[in-house]
Amino acid sequence: MSREISGFTDDLAEALESETHVRRRYKHVMVCGMGASAIGGAIFADSMYYSSKVSVDSCKTMALPEWVDKDTLFVACSYSGETYETIFMYKLALDAGLDVITVTHGGKLRKLSEEIGTPIVPIKGKDMQPRSAIGWFIGILGAIIEDAGGPGIRHQLRMMLPRLREYQREIESEDGIAWRIAKDLEGHVPVVYGAPDMEAIAVRMKNQLNENSKIIAFSGVVPEFNHNEVVGWYDDPYRTKFMPVVI
Repeated sequence: MSREISGFTDDLAEALESETHVRRRYKHVMVCGMGASAIGGAIFADSMYYSSKVSVDSCKTMALPEWVDKDTLFVACSYSGETYETIFMYKLALDAGLDVITVTHGGKLRKLSEEIGTPIVPIKGKDMQPRSAIGWFIGILGAIIEDAGGPGIRHQLRMMLPRLREYQREIESEDGIAWRIAKDLEGHVPVVYGAPDMEAIAVRMKNQLNENSKIIAFSGVVPEFNHNEVVGWYDDPYRTKFMPVVI
């Protein structure tokens, strides 16, 4: 896991060079996936809400909304290529006549895409746990959204790479911020809060605590929490067992 986490920046850099096979502009990009394979789409759906002329939606359902049309690009994301829900939605999108792209490392989804002839943007590199492929999903989806008519995400992310490498060294240090946060959280149930354009990041941290640390954790969004959860933080006698984390 340590090796996979350390590979995030290199994975992101390589993913940004991917050939997306997008040949025209769209009004909507629908990113479909489950679990870790969906987080990249959710990050862009949040962060681009105010800045993109192309709407980005993160889909985790088993049906297409009525608003999808010929101006919707459907992106099916599954690291393993075996996710039942994603394969089901891939077929549904094809039946609806949508343009479809798959982002996968292999499995049934890749085989199906090859048989049908829909474009594939492969996740390369060594096998890893799907939740560790976040660099690949962010890089590939950013490139797809840009080519579909979104803002210049590739350039923005490339400009961030040097800082990300610096942060990586800080995070991996035994007296770095990650260790300090871990020590503060020990013995508490983390509740991770993010702003509306960072909600998916809060979910990502919560999921990592669940899966990697094997602990219960929750996430929420501000300022919405001001209207309900904040009362619990003031009045609940069990509040000292929880630790808020604001990102």
